[in-house]
Amino acid sequence: MGYTVTGYLLTPDQVCLWCRKHGIFGSDSDAFHLIPRINSWLSSHGHSPRVMQVQRSGDTLYLVLTGAKVVQHASTRHLPLHESASARYIRDQMDLGSVEFVTIHV
Repeated sequence: MGYTVTGYLLTPDQVCLWCRKHGIFGSDSDAFHLIPRINSWLSSHGHSPRVMQVQRSGDTLYLVLTGAKVVQHASTRHLPLHESASARYIRDQMDLGSVEFVTIHV
């Protein structure tokens, strides 16, 4: 059993740029240290997605979560989930622009 999550991948630079555009600043400009502030801002503005750090191909990236589901069987873990209208709504509401939609198995 495991989890499959979907969302939009952001680079550390994209996270920092998004924060500056939305008035989120921290004493440390490192994207990882901004995650709690981002999640707090999203919650206070009525947005349900959260941001989490992920590793992909050896790079540290950030995932704006748009969905999650429990996967019972290993054979279904590798089926990608498709970008939904609700995921696109989140992307547009957060003003993310053109970002990659991904399915990640955790």
